[in-house]
Order: sequence, then structure tokens, then C-alpha cells
Amino acid sequence: MSVMSNPRIARDAVQHILYPDILPDIVFHSAVALLAQETSQPTSVYGDAAGHWTMDVVRRVLGDRGYQCSLACSDGRWQLDSLKYLCRNPGLVGFLDASNMHAWTGPPWKTQNGTQAESPPTDGMLWAVHKKWMPLEPFYARGVPFQVSTRDGPMVKH
Repeated sequence: MSVMSNPRIARDAVQHILYPDILPDIVFHSAVALLAQETSQPTSVYGDAAGHWTMDVVRRVLGDRGYQCSLACSDGRWQLDSLKYLCRNPGLVGFLDASNMHAWTGPPWKTQNGTQAESPPTDGMLWAVHKKWMPLEPFYARGVPFQVSTRDGPMVKH
């Protein structure tokens, strides 16, 4: 996984997709530290103190906040559904271009630096960012209790 050459571009991409507020650098440093521990790799594999982060770090930061990155398009071939169909999904938040860390939100599609296009570019690796918790949102919104179970634990009522 390559490290971006522009400092803090990954942070700016995550902020464009999720928040109007600034994410502190410590969020990314913590994600790098955890990834390095889990994989027994040096932290330099995932980024540096200046703010150059890899897609692995961005996926971890988003995942820790309840969002998932799924490979949507690779070298011009859609891996998921078409862009038109994906946009109908209320859980879709936007797209991340792994080659330059541009975050696309829309439609109309625009990046964190103001670039606009009819669709996000599909010539590299384009990741769809979507809400992992979207199936549960109607329950939360209406205040209806629901139960969640996993293979590792008992059913828990929320």
C-alpha cells in the first residue's frame, strides 16, 4: 500500500465524507499504531508523523466510526453495482479514490478541494464508503427495541 505524498490529504478526505469539523491527527496516529501492532509491521508502512497515510489507515479510521469501505471500481470495472444503483442506497456516504485520496460526495459529485464531475473517476481503485449500521437506523429513529446476536456471544437487547 503506498503512502500519499501530500500531507494530511487522507485526513481531509475523511473529513469531507463524514464531518465538517477537523479530525485531530491523533486519530490517525492511533490507527497506525493499532495496525502496526496487529500486523507486526513497522508504523512507517502505514504513514508518517507528517500526515501521509495509506488507504489501510483511512479504512481503519472510518471503520472505527461505523463506516465500511468496499472496493467499488477497479481499473474501470465496477466490482459492486453500477454508480446509478449505488446512489439509490441511503447508506452510501461517498467514494474514496485510493490513488490520490480524493473523497467524492454527491451527486452532483465533488471532492474536498472543490473539483466537480458527473461521476467519480473509475480509472484506479475507487472505494465506496457506506454506513455499516444502516439496517438498524429505522429502529433507532423510531425507538423500537431490537436484538443483535453474534456467533461469539449471547443475544443482546438494545
